[in-house]
Amino acid sequence: MEVKKKKCKGTSKAKGYGCGELCYTHKYGLCKNCFKNWLFNTPEGNETLKKSAITGKNKVKADRKKAHVKLKNESKSIAKLIQETRMPFQKLIRIRDHGKKCICCDKNLPFNIGDYDGGHYKTAEMYSGTIFHPDNCHGQTVYCNKYNHGNGANYSDKLRKRIGIYEFSRLLINAKEFKDYKWSREELNRMKKHYNKELREVEKGLKNIKDVDFTIGILNT
Repeated sequence: MEVKKKKCKGTSKAKGYGCGELCYTHKYGLCKNCFKNWLFNTPEGNETLKKSAITGKNKVKADRKKAHVKLKNESKSIAKLIQETRMPFQKLIRIRDHGKKCICCDKNLPFNIGDYDGGHYKTAEMYSGTIFHPDNCHGQTVYCNKYNHGNGANYSDKLRKRIGIYEFSRLLINAKEFKDYKWSREELNRMKKHYNKELREVEKGLKNIKDVDFTIGILNT
């Protein structure tokens, strides 16, 4: 398609300026020379130049900040990323189990979700592959989780009743198969982003805890 020449005649901010000559390239309706003169020698042009400079500086700052965050994330250890991913995951678990009894001792969990734990049946330290499995983590009193070493015997019995024999068996198979699973940086970053997003939506009332997608943390057997 042939490009036709147009008159150099200012538009928008540059209205009223222009040499009237025919040209191919326009900026605010002006040819290159007129645009340059308008930009540096008129109040309207000076204001546009200032705004462009500010926009450019802000972009540079944003790009630097983005690069800094990327470098910071890339320098984090896998252990640190697991810890950061567990925080929103376990908070979602505590919200999910709010109003229920402790998975181990049958005591009512405290009203404040910060006063009880999201405790693992197959411990995170021994079974890395089921750290983020929703059937492996449940609301648990601080006493059972920390001071009674997880209360494993009671946890096992109560967990069978809560999720059913079939799902309990599947959890055991999953835990055994992925006992020493090595989470990748990409997997952890993706899960952390997902759980944080889900948590924000739940806390803002935009999503019901029952609709939270926990499947991202389940490794397929």
